[in-house]
Amino acid sequence: MRYASICAALMATFILCTGCAHYTAEGKMFSSSSDALQYQSESLPRVLDGITPTDNPLHGKAIVLFPSDSEIRNNYIALESVTFTRSMIPNELLNFLVMAPARDCQFLADAIRKRGIFDSVTVERHNGNPASLPMGDFDCMVFLDVDGWFLKVSGNPRALLIPFDKSILFDTNFRAGPGASAPKAYSMPFEKSKLAAALGFLDSINQQTNILRGK
Repeated sequence: MRYASICAALMATFILCTGCAHYTAEGKMFSSSSDALQYQSESLPRVLDGITPTDNPLHGKAIVLFPSDSEIRNNYIALESVTFTRSMIPNELLNFLVMAPARDCQFLADAIRKRGIFDSVTVERHNGNPASLPMGDFDCMVFLDVDGWFLKVSGNPRALLIPFDKSILFDTNFRAGPGASAPKAYSMPFEKSKLAAALGFLDSINQQTNILRGK
């Protein structure tokens, strides 16, 4: 199974031989998950402050779907070794691997709402296979599945992948275990990089929605 892109800004590695864990939140490394999550909770609102209303709204009603905690736990954590299993992940680290990306997904949902792309935005969490869920009376559905972020529009069964800068917002996998990637270095302050990546993600929503609507 391929795993969804979750979060480069939020990475954790567990060193099996020493039992130590390192947590990276918003470009900074911490020795405890509580410190990392606290910093994340302080950083994300600062990035969100930089999101301004768009000059080209799409209008209509949208729903944003991202995985539930149990879905992230079961299907969105890629293990970096065939000998490393979920049962070997300490509870503190496992909770971080669930909570951190869930917060980042909520950040993107909040960014969509603040950007004013749609007239209204409803946010819900799913338990798998979001593409198969009925759209109801929504005009657009933005969702995170195991292969990335997608969108659908009413009247068109096709789902399009939303392209974005994975090097900032998301990594190829959300990893745990020996061999998990080390934190990346960024050429500018991380929050500015994340804001730019978030704006790119939002612009991609506009572009892909117009493609699906035949514009």
